[in-house]
Formats: sequence, structure tokens, C-alpha cells
Amino acid sequence: MKKVLMSAVASLFALTAMAQGGVVGFANYFDLGQCGVTGGAGGQVVHVSTRADFGRYISGITPYIIVLDADIIGGGMQDLQDEVSIGSNKTVVGSGSGKALKGICIDAKDQGNLIFRNISLTKGRTDGMSFRHCHHVWVDHCDLSDSYDGLLDFTLASDYLTVSWTKIHNHDKVSIVNSGTCHYEDYGKEHATYAHCWFADNVQRNPRIGYGKAHVYNCYWTNISSYCIGVHSQGQVLSEYNYFSSTANKAFNNQYTTTLPYCGFITDNGSILDGSNPKKASDQPYTGISYTPKTYYDFEFDQIPVADVPSAIQSGVGPKEGLAYEPILCPGNGAIDVPANTKLTWHSAAGSNKGKVMLKGGHFTTSEDGCLFVDPTVVKGVTCLNGENRYSIADCDMSAM
Repeated sequence: MKKVLMSAVASLFALTAMAQGGVVGFANYFDLGQCGVTGGAGGQVVHVSTRADFGRYISGITPYIIVLDADIIGGGMQDLQDEVSIGSNKTVVGSGSGKALKGICIDAKDQGNLIFRNISLTKGRTDGMSFRHCHHVWVDHCDLSDSYDGLLDFTLASDYLTVSWTKIHNHDKVSIVNSGTCHYEDYGKEHATYAHCWFADNVQRNPRIGYGKAHVYNCYWTNISSYCIGVHSQGQVLSEYNYFSSTANKAFNNQYTTTLPYCGFITDNGSILDGSNPKKASDQPYTGISYTPKTYYDFEFDQIPVADVPSAIQSGVGPKEGLAYEPILCPGNGAIDVPANTKLTWHSAAGSNKGKVMLKGGHFTTSEDGCLFVDPTVVKGVTCLNGENRYSIADCDMSAM
């Protein structure tokens, strides 16, 4: 079956280089009845500024686009456990230059389709963000730090996580994909992408992968005291064009054993290990993986030269002014096997399908010949051209717009 890349074009909101047309990575994958992560798309936009309002709108499965207009303060600031249970189909985004969740743990169990953008989170208790048996989660342009146990945990048969343009710092047990060696329910699940992230001033699990498949690219590590990327229990990691600074100990770590069934596998392409830090962990093996992320999504267009990683990541991660109104696209950039005639939709703090968007080099692959459908009442005169290659923005006809 021939795959054809389609692009769509319109006008008002221009997507910045940071957003790259929406989510990229495993959260973009069509599976489990979900056409990639859409969050609260189609739901009501609600503006919240209190802990009570935040807790009310974030629970249940009703879609909401939740805009934080003020920092939300919880019990963790007084060293008290304070968990907010989140339901499916939510987008949580900070207004302005970003808003903070202070002393609040984001806790999700048996949920899916969740987006967090433009927020800072600190002093979460018991965790910062905890997703158990959840699917299709996107954490983008956030700042996560200094919480009680795990900072960003994706466990218990969870699947399809993307963490992008996020600073993850000042923590011990940073981020796990799978809980441990005895969690056999994770076989065939636990797919995670970490792209353009900065891991700084941490100890371990930056991140750590077990049983699942991870893709880590264009990330930056500074002042890591134990190890950077950890694997175990046949977890597989593709590391690409990452930058491990001279202050980052052990780029790769096979955590528990060197033998099956509890060793893991890593392949690295083009990363820089600054200074004398060894490329391979002291506990071997360091062996090749047996999967490719290209089975799930396209990503080359989202990668930057490895030499540019330190400056680009330090300046680009975390909350940014105006990000709340940048459109979140569905399908996201790099989606593959999109059913023909799928409708392109988007949402932001302005609502769903409000205004028009511009795709800068949008990348979508259909499962058969045909255009990615664009609602003609919203976007006029866009036609897509078929062919054997992947197309860019220039291959869409804008003449009738």
C-alpha cells in the first residue's frame, strides 16, 4: 500500500519552530481507538485560577480545554500529600508566559488523551506527574522539578507518551517508563518519545525504560550524578543526536544485569559525549535494538544538528509567552497511516478550529492515495498532490485561497 505525505495550508496563526506543527512522537500514533492525542479538542474552554476550579474541571471524561490564569497552590508546599485525579480528554495549558502548579501532584489512572503545555510543576507529592495504565499523553513546553518521589512516571501498562521541549531538573528519581522488573503487563506497551528536553541537576532515571520502546533525540544532560538513560527488562532505546555534557555521568546504563531476561538494549546514532565520559556504561552489554520508530511516526524533519543542541534546548525548553494560543493539530506532525480523508482539526486556548492555521512543512502520511481532508468551510482552495515522495508545504496549491 503506497504511502503519500499530505500537507495543508491556511493563514492566521503561524506555528513557531518550537511547536513544529503539533505533537511529534509516540503520542501521535493512531491506536487504542485514539487518532493520536487530541486532549480537550471539541470541549469547552474554561479559565481557572483556584485549586477548587482546577480540581472540578480536570476530573471526569468530559473534554475541556483548561486555561490556567493563575498559579495553583496545593498542599505539597506544606509537605502534605495533594493529588489531583485527572480524567480523560483534557488539555491543560498555562496562559501568558506560563503558569505554575505548586505543591500539586497530577495523578491519572485508567485514563487517556491528555495534554499538558506551558506549565511549571514543583513540590508535587507523592509524585509530580503519575500516569498509570494511561495512553496518549503529551507533555510539552513544561518545567518539572523537585517533587517527592517520581517526577514524571509512566507505568502499569501505559502507552504512547511524548515529552517535548521540557526542562526536567533538580530531582532524584526523575522519569520512569515501566515500574520495575516484575511488571510483565508492560510487555508490548510503554512506548515513549523524549524530544528536545533538558535534564539538569538530577540523580537517576533521566529517563529509565523497562519492557517498552523509547526514542530519545535532541536532548541535553547537565550535572547528572548517577546515570542518564537507563534500561532494563528488554527495554529498547534509540538515542539520536543527543548531547551529554562533561558533567553528565554515564550516558547509558544497563541497570540490573547484563543477561536476559532483565538486561536492556540501546542503539545510539550521532550523539556527542563531551569530555571523558564513557559512551558505554560500566555494566554491559551495550547492544543494538530491534525496532525502529519509523514504524510508528516520522521524525527526521523535527531533528536539529547535534552541535546545536545545547544552545537550542537551553533557550527553547519550558513555558513560553503566547504558547497557549498556538494551535495543537490533529493529526499531529509526522503522523503515519492516517486514514484517507481524515479531517485536519486544531485547538488552543481560543477554542477548537478557531481562526486559521499555517502549517510550516506539515508532515502527514495517509494509508492510501488521497488528500488529508481539510474542511472547505474553514480552509479554502487547498489541494494536495500525489506522488512517491514526502511533500512539504510548497506542494499544496494555495492559488484559490
